[in-house]
Amino acid sequence: MADSTKTEVKRDREVFYYRKRLKNRIFARLSAFFAEESERTGITKSDIAARLKKDPAQITRWLSGPSNLTLDTLSDLLLALDAEVETPRIVRFEDRPEANYIHPLIAKISGHDQGVVDERISSQLSLSDSQITTFPTTISSSQTAFQQRPPDNYPGTTG
Repeated sequence: MADSTKTEVKRDREVFYYRKRLKNRIFARLSAFFAEESERTGITKSDIAARLKKDPAQITRWLSGPSNLTLDTLSDLLLALDAEVETPRIVRFEDRPEANYIHPLIAKISGHDQGVVDERISSQLSLSDSQITTFPTTISSSQTAFQQRPPDNYPGTTG
């Protein structure tokens, strides 16, 4: 069987999606790192501008949204923050595990132990098992949905 990846033409939509996704991931890491360093060391955008001999407005533009940052610009910003990017890992699509994300609250309510629970959300939840009560509601003959019912002592509920 011939390898279809050699001749498969990527759709413009797919190319655009992965470009944007990479740009957003890099920007998210950069802005999170800047926020951490700003908190830790007190460095400001003006400090970065002075270190790079740039207009402070330019630094603000670079750090305010995922624009067309070049690798050189990214390197300059990280250098001003006394940091650098370690070699990124490149992964084949076929080698990535297929994620099955499920919100931790939904996992808890429905009793699912399968799927990947998003730990960022899970760590923000402060509900105990006693605060989560569910009962099935019929949607159609083949589907059942779970609804959350507040505990009896929940403010704003009548007995």
